[in-house]
Amino acid sequence: MGCLIGCVAAVATWFATVLTAAGVMTALGLHPDSYGVAPIAVIIVGPGFGILAWIYTSAWFARSEEEWRLAKVRAAAEAEARKEAKEARRWAEERRRAEQRALADTLSNSLANCTKTIGILPSWVQSAEKSLDHAEEEFADGAFAPFWDAVEEAANTLARFNNTIELLVDSSKRYKAEAPKLDIPLPPFQLGVHTLPDATHTANRMSGIVRRAQKDFHFATIYEQRKTNQLLVGGFTSLAQAINQLGDRIQLSLENLATSISISVSELISAQEAATSELASELQLSREQALEDSQARREHERQEREMLDNIQRRRRPLPPGLRDGQY
Repeated sequence: MGCLIGCVAAVATWFATVLTAAGVMTALGLHPDSYGVAPIAVIIVGPGFGILAWIYTSAWFARSEEEWRLAKVRAAAEAEARKEAKEARRWAEERRRAEQRALADTLSNSLANCTKTIGILPSWVQSAEKSLDHAEEEFADGAFAPFWDAVEEAANTLARFNNTIELLVDSSKRYKAEAPKLDIPLPPFQLGVHTLPDATHTANRMSGIVRRAQKDFHFATIYEQRKTNQLLVGGFTSLAQAINQLGDRIQLSLENLATSISISVSELISAQEAATSELASELQLSREQALEDSQARREHERQEREMLDNIQRRRRPLPPGLRDGQY
């Protein structure tokens, strides 16, 4: 295309040269054909100007074509870049929405699990209290190993209680840190702490029972053999450490929980006192029922021994209401 336009420009330049030469001679009063000047100018000057015009025009159009081609390439690259940027924004938005959904599900499940967990904790304290009741019974009967088995069971239960409270505190902190990142607000991290009994009372009771046992030589001897036992629940290196530190650790964990869910320690203490009172009533009923069951069991065992004694002595059972020596 550039060469064709250059040729056209060369021809046009040649004709322009002819016309210019003729015009100059006419202005000087000379006839173009008188001296042969016009033909000589046409022959000599015309082709030179034509060649120059062809070269210039060809170069100009070649440069224009190159600039047009580069502009087209740049436009295509910019369009592709805009398309890629749009696609990247779309993927980023989809990824952000997916992360939002995942985070919302995680936090909602965390709150639901914590609410469910805190509802189980009172039963653990009650279980620890029952283990301590059993320990006192074994202590009264002078059963050394069963006594320490019951104490260790209570210590494991209380240690699990303390560890769970610490997990609730961590969950609360994570919830408060991650919830503001969501576009849609979640409900505040609130737990039914009013249902929590005072587990520090149970831990202190365990310490008191162990202290009484340590004053007895036989119980103290067994304790020295078992105090280095590692608990089934993590957080304590030995039974002795759990007995000595559980009360303080539980109290600290409960205070941290009260702080993390934005309630005052006094409110927590009031709630614990109410829950502990309710738990004490339940334990009292449980102890009374256990006492009745124990008395019934002992009476049944007495009757079995009496029947066995009659069989061994080949005696008939006495009529109801009569004892040995009565007729």
